[in-house]
Amino acid sequence: MLVTPYISVSEDFDWMFAEFVMPEGVEWGYVTAVGIFATISQLLMTKAYELTKAGIVGTISYSNIVFAVIIGTMLGDPIPDFWTFLGIILVIASGLLVALAKEK
Repeated sequence: MLVTPYISVSEDFDWMFAEFVMPEGVEWGYVTAVGIFATISQLLMTKAYELTKAGIVGTISYSNIVFAVIIGTMLGDPIPDFWTFLGIILVIASGLLVALAKEK
């Protein structure tokens, strides 16, 4: 955000170097809600790591990928292609293999 006013980039990178816009009205509520929920989420995740094995919590946290795809699609992102779904399945499967191997 600091260098954006001083550089010029192609349209391919305008998302990365977008000009900062100060939130107004209800947007402040959204920003505050995101901060509060992210903080609560991090505290609960830390507590989960404290109470059980890290391999199990880490594997369960991979479900974030699925929820991110669902929410992103609902908000207008394109539906992921075959390779994206394959990557998601491989990440989740590898996490499950690690968790199941540690249980034995």
